[in-house]
Amino acid sequence: MCNGEISAMSCPAIKNSSLLFAYVRKKHYLCTQFNFLLSGNRPHSSIYAQDKLITETGRICVMLKYKRKDYRPGRFGEDSIMTSMTTELLIDNRPCMVYAMPEPRCLVLTTLGAHERKDFETLAQMITQQTSVPFVLAAFTVNDWEAELAPWADPALSQRQEVGTQAGATLEFVANALLPELQGLYGSLPVILGGYSLAGLFALWAAYQQPLFAAVAAASPSVWIRGWMPFVQSRTLLTPKVYLSLGIKEEKTHNRVLAQVGDNIRAYHDLLTHSLGEEHTALVWHNGGHFTDCTLRLAQAITWCINRITTL
Repeated sequence: MCNGEISAMSCPAIKNSSLLFAYVRKKHYLCTQFNFLLSGNRPHSSIYAQDKLITETGRICVMLKYKRKDYRPGRFGEDSIMTSMTTELLIDNRPCMVYAMPEPRCLVLTTLGAHERKDFETLAQMITQQTSVPFVLAAFTVNDWEAELAPWADPALSQRQEVGTQAGATLEFVANALLPELQGLYGSLPVILGGYSLAGLFALWAAYQQPLFAAVAAASPSVWIRGWMPFVQSRTLLTPKVYLSLGIKEEKTHNRVLAQVGDNIRAYHDLLTHSLGEEHTALVWHNGGHFTDCTLRLAQAITWCINRITTL
């Protein structure tokens, strides 16, 4: 362990999210960022605040001890030690998990269902292993997958009356609550909206509603939903880059509705290729079915988008 000091910095976002972002710097080889909860909880990493938090007018100074971890030679210029922190925020009464890297160049939004929470940090680490571009990954809670994400009703999806009625409210939360909060913390970064399965369908649908997203990462999207192809053929896409993927076994099913997913995604990709250009869209086929390597496939989709919007 060695002692370090955080230089004082302005933190106007603290009053909104009770979150402090600061940099720890020691000599030329150390550059690390952490998120410090003002509630007094320790950050979820190897960096522990052990001395008092000193607050001044609009500025913060923290003395702490840290240990060197995650050594990555040359990854961020000089040999560096990077600690990216995961924290949880409550935005408009909706829990959100945020994984933040130092000096991010893009903001990635995705969903956080009950089945995805345990894989959030795994997803973030998988992305970092595939790209050298620093990013922020933010996942917002979805409690009712079908009701909050389905753009319209489809009996093949669910018979419940509320399904297909709340996607607009979900997008409104993203546009008017989630994005402003995150942009207040990290600045105006290009935004990627990503998702798997029905969340992938929601991401695609959202890109026809508002011009908020620099790219969409749709892994195994539910494009079998009734009316999808007529919808996209009659609307203008408002994002310049789209990644699609599907498992090779997903269309090989006795369910006639779900079996349409293969033909639909091929036709949709052809449409995107014509409208966006080959270099701005992709259709990737993976081994297995719909539930094979879900987190890895979403990470690959997001990584493609990150690399495209930051290099082209």
